[in-house]
Amino acid sequence: MDRWITAIDPLSPLPSFFELHVCNVISKSLQDAVTTYSVKGSTMLYEAIHAHTQRQVVTTNDATSDDEDDTTADTRLQLVELIGEYMGLLALFAAELRSSLNNSASLAETMYGCTRSEIRVENNVKIMAHVSRQTRVKYTVAEWTIKLLSRVAKRKYEQYEQRETNEANPNANEAIPNSAPNRRIRIPTLDQMSRIDSAKKLFRFLYPYLNFTAEGVAFGYQWSYLFGLTVHFSPLLHLANQTVRRLTLNDVRRKKLLSQRVPRPPRSEKLTKALSIAKKGAAVAASIFLLAGWISNARSSLLAARSSSGVGGGASTLPPPTSSLTLLPLSLRNRLSSNSNLCPICSRPRVNPTASPTGYVYCYRCILMHVRENGTDPIMRSTVEEGQLIHLYENEEG
Repeated sequence: MDRWITAIDPLSPLPSFFELHVCNVISKSLQDAVTTYSVKGSTMLYEAIHAHTQRQVVTTNDATSDDEDDTTADTRLQLVELIGEYMGLLALFAAELRSSLNNSASLAETMYGCTRSEIRVENNVKIMAHVSRQTRVKYTVAEWTIKLLSRVAKRKYEQYEQRETNEANPNANEAIPNSAPNRRIRIPTLDQMSRIDSAKKLFRFLYPYLNFTAEGVAFGYQWSYLFGLTVHFSPLLHLANQTVRRLTLNDVRRKKLLSQRVPRPPRSEKLTKALSIAKKGAAVAASIFLLAGWISNARSSLLAARSSSGVGGGASTLPPPTSSLTLLPLSLRNRLSSNSNLCPICSRPRVNPTASPTGYVYCYRCILMHVRENGTDPIMRSTVEEGQLIHLYENEEG
């Protein structure tokens, strides 16, 4: 096993630490890019469809019930963003599964000319054997299940921390206009509330330690691989008893021979046509979502560039905040028009008011977390950096 392990050796069957680290970075960057563009694309399509339907409703019926829109506008937008995010993850999972079945490697590993092999012991000698098709599917499903669970857990933890911070602030507990007075809400019993609170507290207590342990174990495996102590770059590869190695000419020949020897089972014409239509439809839908997300991102960048450069004697091309409220959901628009002290993000009275370059004022924590995560203004969707935020100091006597 020692002859396999070298830091940088072109003749070694194992790739270097740098190559595998770059593969991990590419996988994370690809996942972030796909989810970001999917969310922006789905939001852009939803806003266009929603604006078109609102025009039709206004022209046909002026007595539209605003209460129904108030109760569903924010929820629908959040649901659309969530659907867009998981549609992007589903498309990326399908691409990863296809790459695993065809090349026995992830997309990033395939780009670097790597493949995965199973470590077996024959006659007290460790050898690298080809991974079966069923094992590839199981590994890919397990890997993406862990990714989704960690993603959901991280989001829940951040939501609980944000809610705890808002509840701990006395200004956040002031009366807020109720947008759904007639909405039926199922109130849990005291026993159920205590159990839910106990589960939330236990989750908030355990998550940092579990996350730190998982990252520490992964970091330990990477350093062990760097110094030649193991052939597994990650703990999941160790559990699956697999390792990543360089692709050889024999692998290419073997794949070509297998594709010639194993003919595909015959399919009916209807099934073949249906699968072809489904593949084309999925490709078109994914292309539309990614293109819409790219257009939305490009438009935000263009607005930011125009606002920074200025047109007509240095004047900013951004409209004043009062004329851009139509970009907000209807329920939040009504709240801001009735109370100008509310934060457009959390819909509560502003705490430590902070302005973005667009002129809108938010809670300091709300706008800081949003800019760090998205890099844009929540309303204008123009590019905003953390250093551009302006903290406002209000005169308590006035």
